[in-house]
Amino acid sequence: MKTPSASAADRAEPLVQRINQSALELAKDGKKEAFALAGVGILAGQLVKALDRVDRLEGDIQLLTDLLASVEDR
Repeated sequence: MKTPSASAADRAEPLVQRINQSALELAKDGKKEAFALAGVGILAGQLVKALDRVDRLEGDIQLLTDLLASVEDR
C-alpha cells in the first residue's frame, strides 16, 4: 500500500486539528462519541465541497471538449 506523501499529510493536519477541536467542544457539552460526531460533520462538509468542485470541473471539461470539436470542424 502506498504511503501518503508529506505534502498530503501537511494538508490533512489542519483538518484533523479542526476535528479534534470540535470533538473537544462536543465532549464538553456532554456528547458521547464526540470525535465521531465531529469527524462526520466536518468530513461531510468537505465531501460536499469536493463534489461541487467535481461538478464544476465536469462542466469545464465539457466546455473544452465542445471548443475542441468546434476547432477541429474548421
